[in-house]
This record gives sequence, structure tokens and C-alpha cells, in this order.
Amino acid sequence: LTLARHNAQVYGVEKAINFVLGDSKALVRDLAAEWLFVDPHWGAQWPRDCCSLADFPLLQHLLDSERGAGRYQHLWAKLPPSFDPSSTQGAQAQAVFGNHSGDRHRVKYVLVHVDLA
Repeated sequence: LTLARHNAQVYGVEKAINFVLGDSKALVRDLAAEWLFVDPHWGAQWPRDCCSLADFPLLQHLLDSERGAGRYQHLWAKLPPSFDPSSTQGAQAQAVFGNHSGDRHRVKYVLVHVDLA
């Protein structure tokens, strides 16, 4: 949380973000906002060939429970480069490339946007 606050200050957006510390499952149920950003745990252990929403059961549960619930209008998720966005109904995906030499041609992660409204 300290690092998130620091980064928000560096980019000048700290006043636009409400930082909350707690159990994510409870917070998602109890809070409401226009945008929800989810960064599920993944790393080098994820399959490089392909993974899908089924590989992220908590994200899948969140999408199922939030669709039409009215607590959030948009959900963004930061997922591995091997994520198949077609596994998420109505998802729009954007590949994010690295900035360092050697990374410019390699997808670092995929941002997936889902309209929940």
C-alpha cells in the first residue's frame, strides 16, 4: 500500500485514488466505484502457450458476481501475456510492451477491460 501511494504521488494521481487495506473479497462486495482494477498473482510459473479465465478462479467469480450488480461499471485486469481474452465474455484486450531494450518486441502483460454495466 505504501508503494502504491508512492507511485500515485509520482504520477500526480494520489488525490484521485482511494487506497483501502483489507480482504479483497470482502472489499469488492462492500465497496462501489466506477472502475475496479484487479492484478491477480501470476509470474514466471504461468504457461507461456496459453491460459484463460478458468486459470483465475477468483477473477472468474468476481466477474460472474459483478455483472449486472451495479457496484462497478468497468473492470480492468492485468494478466499474463499468454492470457486468451476470448475466454472472457465481452472483454477488450490491450497488449502492453516493455520499454527496455530487448523488451520492446515482447508483451509484458495484457490489460483486459470488461464493461460490467
